[in-house]
Amino acid sequence: MKILIPGLILICVLISQSSAELFGITIRGKVLCEKKPVEIELKLHEFDTVIDDSLDFTISNSKGEFEVSGNEDEIGELDPFIEISHNCTQKPGCYQRSRFYYKTSETNKLLENEVLNLEDRKFNFWGPICD
Repeated sequence: MKILIPGLILICVLISQSSAELFGITIRGKVLCEKKPVEIELKLHEFDTVIDDSLDFTISNSKGEFEVSGNEDEIGELDPFIEISHNCTQKPGCYQRSRFYYKTSETNKLLENEVLNLEDRKFNFWGPICD
């Protein structure tokens, strides 16, 4: 019985991996705080039930422009999101984390001209946190 359970787990993993499909996403856009471009680090992740997968990271340029992309084997659809830790509209010594979600069932998705407004509270994921 002890050998049977690990064997069944292995078979389930192999079956799920064989039915997985490679998804890709590229997101290009601009980051704004108080309607001004922001030079800031962005992280592209893919949502998973247990641990999110890290796909890419970049720093937007002085015009706030960025591009992130990544690929992931998934069953069904890709649940990518961009996460940004920032202090836009926060008191000194405070920051918050914003998430921008881009669910897709397309295998190769290109999103251009995305505007990530750090003031928009509907994207606040965590915070504010103050020292």
